[in-house]
Amino acid sequence: MKNTSYESFKNYNKPLMKINHSEDITIDNLLDREVIINREVLISLCNDLHNILLIEDIDLVIESICKLEDGLFQLLERNEHNNIPNLTLFYSKLSPILLRAIRERDTSDESNSLRERLLEAIRIGIEDELHFLQEEVSNS
Repeated sequence: MKNTSYESFKNYNKPLMKINHSEDITIDNLLDREVIINREVLISLCNDLHNILLIEDIDLVIESICKLEDGLFQLLERNEHNNIPNLTLFYSKLSPILLRAIRERDTSDESNSLRERLLEAIRIGIEDELHFLQEEVSNS
């Protein structure tokens, strides 16, 4: 049987591969362009998620994710013919990780505050999304 406890998610760390590209484009950069390529959107989304992983404050992480989602929505509105990714899969995978982090907080290390556990759970979700997106970039 598969172990789906929060601790097992926390210990699930596949190394993230580095995407080779010449510029560090972001979703904000793409909003200034008239024409975008789907691969550029995937790469910029990976870059933005990598940058969010570097943030230490949970409030800023959440704000950054919301800003990223808004940017993706703006791209979708302007480029309806393109297959613009969204964060729906990220949110659906993040939900059980967050719920387990909250549920298991009493049974694990008490020195971790709930905010720290939630930040760690969000990072796990971001890393999982990055693995998925990096495969998409490799296949595009």
